[in-house]
Amino acid sequence: MILLHFSVGKYVRNEFGLNDGNTVLLDDRCADDVAMDIIELLWKML
Repeated sequence: MILLHFSVGKYVRNEFGLNDGNTVLLDDRCADDVAMDIIELLWKML
C-alpha cells in the first residue's frame, strides 16, 4: 500500500481537496492519513 502513497495518494489528496483544508474529510487529521484511508477503503472494495 505504501507504494501507492506518492502516486494515487497525491491524486486523492488533490481531487478531494485535502491539501486545501477540506474540513469535512480532514476532521483534525492530516491529509496523508485521510488519503490512505480512502485508498484502503477502495482497495477493499476491489
